[in-house]
Amino acid sequence: MKKKLKPEPLDRSGLISRATALLGRRDYSRQELFRKLSPLTESPIVLNEVLDYLSELGWQSDQRFTRQMVSSSVRRGRGPMRVSRELSAKGIDQELVVSALEATTESDWYEAAMAEAAKKLRTLRVPFNEAKPRLYRFLMYRGYTSDIILTVLNETEKAAQSSEEEQS
Repeated sequence: MKKKLKPEPLDRSGLISRATALLGRRDYSRQELFRKLSPLTESPIVLNEVLDYLSELGWQSDQRFTRQMVSSSVRRGRGPMRVSRELSAKGIDQELVVSALEATTESDWYEAAMAEAAKKLRTLRVPFNEAKPRLYRFLMYRGYTSDIILTVLNETEKAAQSSEEEQS
């Protein structure tokens, strides 16, 4: 069995090159880039200098990364609590997280939760009263606040009752 040879540590220009290649595909938080590039260098000081340089050029921005992640998460049906957890895990400062979440309107979160609830209800195929606790847990798992969930459940229940009345 052949052993994998450890690659030569990258110098400053090699780190910049590798970082720009990564950033060319998608945005990364500073901490994510640090984790990806740190095995490729012997000096975390040089790596921090490279990351500072990329930030100065505007090629790496935690603020831009946070905005993009929040808007992507809303489209994917994730709630504010889950998005906050994910961003914190990626090393984003809590102030940036709060400002990005506040920039997203309540109606955006509500619409995303309504869409997720409608999708889930189609797959459950049980009466709404039986589906309600499952739906609540599902939306909690997706990261929505209890206020949003209760509003969604009330609206969904009204819609289910009106469709039952139309069918009778």
